[in-house]
Order: sequence, then structure tokens, then C-alpha cells
Amino acid sequence: MSRRPDSHPSLKHRLDFTRRRVRNAHWELDRRVRRALMPLDIQEDVGISNVKGDILVITRHDHTYRRIRSVLESEGLRCDRAESNSEGIGFLSLANYRMVIHDQLGRDWRSTRLVRYVSRYQHYIKIISLVRDKASGHRAMRDGGYSYLIGRDFDDDRLLKCLTSSLRLEHPVCQVLAQGESCNKSCVSSYLTSDDFMEELLENPDSDPYLAN
Repeated sequence: MSRRPDSHPSLKHRLDFTRRRVRNAHWELDRRVRRALMPLDIQEDVGISNVKGDILVITRHDHTYRRIRSVLESEGLRCDRAESNSEGIGFLSLANYRMVIHDQLGRDWRSTRLVRYVSRYQHYIKIISLVRDKASGHRAMRDGGYSYLIGRDFDDDRLLKCLTSSLRLEHPVCQVLAQGESCNKSCVSSYLTSDDFMEELLENPDSDPYLAN
């Protein structure tokens, strides 16, 4: 009995390869469409007038978000929340942000699409990562992160110091963590004294992002 034409091993292999490519192409097209529509979905779900800008918090964890939001609001900072990298990129395309606080807990640090997007298109945005351990934190900083916090029980005061050093004093990166040392909360006073800061602020009040409109 002769074989069916599509039962020949070589032809079957080529057909399987073609089907995989078609499935992958459909998946990639669907992903790109969903990514392109994300800003529109946010406008519909949140409302463009309710997008605050300034700080973007990316986390699925409600308690973590409430803790971060409480710290930010205590400093008079606005924030928006995204629950995924795709949603985060959607928010970044709708408003101006200075910082992303990115929850990477639950998995080892890896360079996500959002991190690559910020590095390529909005490199002025600083990223504070929530990570599982110091090794993940170091990898996050090598990928362009400003600093990192470990675990959901992070120190609120440490987050405050990160906000002050990154947004108010405009340090390009946390030098203490970048040098492999443990956070000692000295970053605020290590590079600019309070007298220097007040003198600069009196000369140019608009230089303080916390006070700028």
C-alpha cells in the first residue's frame, strides 16, 4: 500500500514546522494588537483624567500597593497602578513619569519587556525593584535599575530615602547598592548636605521635584 502524500516523513516534518510558524505568527500578532490597544483600554477603564503620572507602581499584590501608596502620599507624590508589564507600558505612553516601582517578587530577577522599554525609550525614568534577594537586586541594577528593596516587608524609611536621593537630589543611581554594599540609608547625606540642598533650593525653588507643579 502506498503512503498518503502528507505521511512522508520529510513532508510531515515540513508541515509541522509550517504549522508551528503559523501558530507563533498568530500569537505574536495577537500580542502586538493587545499591546497597541492597551492605552485605549486604560483610558476606557481608568479614564484619562484619572491618570496621575509621576510615579508608576507595578504590582498585582494589593497590600504591597497600599503600603507603597501610603509612603508616596505621605511625601505628596502621585502614583498610578498597573498590574502587568503590558499595562505598565500602556500607562507610560499616556503620562509623564519620573519613577517606576516594579514588583518582581515571586520570581528571580529577569529583564522584562517593561525594563527594556524604559531603557530604550524613556531612559530618564528611574526603576526601584522589589526583589527576592540581594543577588536578584544586583541583577536588577545591572539592567539599569536605580535601587532595589527586598521582600514585601521592606523598610518604609528605606523607600523614603530612595525617593529623596533619586527624585529630590537626582542621583543617577544608588551608589551604596551599586558598589555591592548593604543599604545604610546614607545616600541622602553622602553626596549633598542639608545646607547645600537648602541653598540650592532657595536659589532655584523649581529644582525640587517634590515642590514643582
